[in-house]
Amino acid sequence: MRTLLLGLGLAALACAAHAQSTAAQVLPGMLVTVGCPPGYTVCYVPYSSANPLPIGGAGVTSTNNSGSITTGGTFQTLLAANAARKGCLIQNPTTATEPLYVSVAVATASASIAKSYSLAPGASFSCASGLAVITDNIAVTAATTAHAFVETDQ
Repeated sequence: MRTLLLGLGLAALACAAHAQSTAAQVLPGMLVTVGCPPGYTVCYVPYSSANPLPIGGAGVTSTNNSGSITTGGTFQTLLAANAARKGCLIQNPTTATEPLYVSVAVATASASIAKSYSLAPGASFSCASGLAVITDNIAVTAATTAHAFVETDQ
């Protein structure tokens, strides 16, 4: 038996058309073992204008929790642990004159600068990395009281 693993060309398109004409559920980008043309054990369903690459997910509503440091040098909770969190972005404004520290996965009272991410002015921190999202407690601080930060989460 032959295996067709081409993602381009007429052979792959024929394979995709044949696979999609069967009862099997076939999605673009899949390697399938059923519904392939006679003589093929595996075929690839290519992305095309008829089978577009899925982009994005369900829309989410954002919440803006931008604010400022209440007491310089003391961590404050920015986002409590939340298993339903879809993402977040924290920025130290470009107008800042000192770092903003972001502590993750530690109780606010136990947070320390030594174990935090240091954001230079203009730098940002994202809760999402690929498909993973940080859902732990997130706390912030800076040396100066009233140091501003920008935050949006979903």
